[in-house]
Amino acid sequence: MSTLKPNINGEIRLCCGGKGCPVVRLVEDRVVITDDYGSEINISSEEAGLVTDAVASLLTSDEVVTDSK
Repeated sequence: MSTLKPNINGEIRLCCGGKGCPVVRLVEDRVVITDDYGSEINISSEEAGLVTDAVASLLTSDEVVTDSK
């Protein structure tokens, strides 16, 4: 079961029953997501709003997505 858990620091923890939960917070006009290992990404709120659509697209795509790095 996935849940959103707001905390007193204005952050929201994304919990899905595992041992680590990513944290989402606003820093000025940016969205900062910290993963289970302490790494962060810093994106605009507009970009963050596209994440749900991107995940849905990936889940329904028949194409194999590879990392180009």
